[in-house]
Amino acid sequence: MPQPLQVLLTGNAQFDQIRLAMASQNIIGKQESYTRELKLDVLDWMASQHQSVRATAKKFAIDRAMIRRWKKQEQRILQTKKSTRKIGTGARPWNTKMETILAAQF
Repeated sequence: MPQPLQVLLTGNAQFDQIRLAMASQNIIGKQESYTRELKLDVLDWMASQHQSVRATAKKFAIDRAMIRRWKKQEQRILQTKKSTRKIGTGARPWNTKMETILAAQF
């Protein structure tokens, strides 16, 4: 008989929906990826409620270090496209001059 799902619900409908979906697929505890909108929602809630990183982490069941990282990267997060999950990912070109020439031709 399968064990009932035990998921910490936070009251944030979007976040709870993600956590429940992950629990149903048995991927809670694995590395999670959060959308730009969710990151900004968490940071906005923290600022509007005048809450600490610790209180915010507890409410949203997110690691404190991750929220601190988002707070440091807030300007970069704001500049990214909607629904982006990772910031600054991707290989850097090893030859920028060649990249410029290729970009101009294609």
